[in-house]
Amino acid sequence: MKRGAQAEKTLFLRGDTRKKLVIISIGGALAGFCNGLLGAGGGIIAVLALSAVLPRDEESRRSLYANALCIMLPLSVLTLVTYAVRGRIPSDFLAGDYVGILLGGVIGGLLGAVVLGKLKSDFTDRLFAVLTVISGVLMIV
Repeated sequence: MKRGAQAEKTLFLRGDTRKKLVIISIGGALAGFCNGLLGAGGGIIAVLALSAVLPRDEESRRSLYANALCIMLPLSVLTLVTYAVRGRIPSDFLAGDYVGILLGGVIGGLLGAVVLGKLKSDFTDRLFAVLTVISGVLMIV
């Protein structure tokens, strides 16, 4: 593939860019709001916004979750700093259970990133939907 064609392929704001820009801007604002308000949930909105603007090809669908992480990492750091400045982080944050969940999250994140490249996007989309529904039900119950 030619370099120019490759660059064009990687840009997801092709076509009706105004509509896509509005979608991702609103999605970004909602993702940031949810992250700031709840400390979580913004990733779900980022995935939904990106899925509305990314091409439907397999490669773009696979990169959907990685792209969402590129959005959520800086938002999460900003939220964490804001929480810390406002005294919302427990003083013993790095002790006990927090270290265990952090280490488990690091290992799980590495494994998940490796496995993602081996799965069909239809499966990951369904898995994401199932986990989102389960999370919602557990929060209500």
